[in-house]
Amino acid sequence: MRVVIGFLVVLLLAGCAGSSPRPPTSTSSPPPVTVVATPSKTTPGENQYRASGGRFGTVWDAFYGAQSETDIDDPLIAAGKSMTPEICAAVVHPDMERRRYAIGALGFIGDAAALPTLEGILATTSEPDYVRADALRSIYQIDAARGTGLAQQHKGATDMVGETAQAVLNRDPSLTEPTVESNGDPGADTSEQSPASHQGESFYVVICESTDSKTQAQKRLDDLNALLGDTGGGFFIDKSDHYEGMRPGWWVVFSAYENKSDADADAKWFTRGSFEPYVKHVKKLCADPIDIVPAGRDF
Repeated sequence: MRVVIGFLVVLLLAGCAGSSPRPPTSTSSPPPVTVVATPSKTTPGENQYRASGGRFGTVWDAFYGAQSETDIDDPLIAAGKSMTPEICAAVVHPDMERRRYAIGALGFIGDAAALPTLEGILATTSEPDYVRADALRSIYQIDAARGTGLAQQHKGATDMVGETAQAVLNRDPSLTEPTVESNGDPGADTSEQSPASHQGESFYVVICESTDSKTQAQKRLDDLNALLGDTGGGFFIDKSDHYEGMRPGWWVVFSAYENKSDADADAKWFTRGSFEPYVKHVKKLCADPIDIVPAGRDF
């Protein structure tokens, strides 16, 4: 039996339904991963706006100095409602560094004074869809009734705003979870994961699926495990924002490999029906520990 000790990531591919024998591996090229030109939540671009100084100078320093994904928005949230005007003044800058984390922090602070700023971002159609979706999520966290009303208005959108609106209307519990989760499924067995963070390292991943919420990603992971049986136990879910080279804003399922040929071989082995995994070269942005299959490991 093939033992998979991979680390899985999710990006918008076809479903995993059915359990028929593995069909011949497709000879067509794998679908490309779209990498948006706008910066991810963690990768600063050139000449980005950075809030600093003043009464909350030390808070901003801690916010921008945080190295782990799980710690970035903590200083803003800990500062509480007294920080709301400062954050609102910062997030109106479209080029603000770590802007999405600041928008997310407003939701967890829960101050209604932030609603006009957040609603302004949501209403600005020139904003990236994932930034507007972040704003809708924070509005919902602050005022569920207001967020639900706005979700009704945007539920027909075909981008991430519409997807978040549907999640609001479905009362998806992931909307009120922390901005960044620990690596993978919190309930998964991580006993075999390496303690190394691999932050800043590049490696290869077998991409399986992407969704706009953790709940949907977990469902796809369950489908995958049901399809592959024991061999699917090494698959995990994580945020695409944790990796440079992936489109930000998604929950992903993937397995990580040091060697590209191992990743290519595994992607072919996991092909089932319309399920078409493929390989992408990525870089780890945060310090959460993950397990990377070393080159030459005997599966």
